[in-house]
Amino acid sequence: MVVNIYANRGRAFEELFELAVAGKKYCYFQKQHNLWIPYAGKAFPAKGSPIDFIGVVKGIPVAVECKEVTGDRFPLSRLPRKEFDALKKFQRAGGKSFLAVMNKKDEQFSLIPFGEVEERYRLYLKNPGRRGYGSIHLKEFVVFNDISKLPKILLKLAGKEVEK
Repeated sequence: MVVNIYANRGRAFEELFELAVAGKKYCYFQKQHNLWIPYAGKAFPAKGSPIDFIGVVKGIPVAVECKEVTGDRFPLSRLPRKEFDALKKFQRAGGKSFLAVMNKKDEQFSLIPFGEVEERYRLYLKNPGRRGYGSIHLKEFVVFNDISKLPKILLKLAGKEVEK
């Protein structure tokens, strides 16, 4: 049986995310597992959540989709419509949604609030193939090198400060 490796892209970052938030008193996240079915040399999600993590940060419901890239831009083509729609529904229901991106080349992490993702995605869909609309430059958002800072940055972006 041959399984497409693209089904596991981002797995390393997801594991880093889990380690970064583990044991924090002010946040709790659960990894949303998917059942993957191999077919014709590829793997397809059969069922499960389209979002990688759902949790709570200091009483605020938070959804996070993790992605890995090898440069300083995130191609919007890497965000499937069902993941986008799930993040949008979560945000509209009163939670906070984020796209978390790991730049493997520079060993940097970025957190992009869903409002920014939504606007860029809308422009991307309206301007297919046009230069400047197909990706998000990660340096425009919160960029950090230390994954252990992730929970406090998430908390700050979600709307509350951590008490010392």
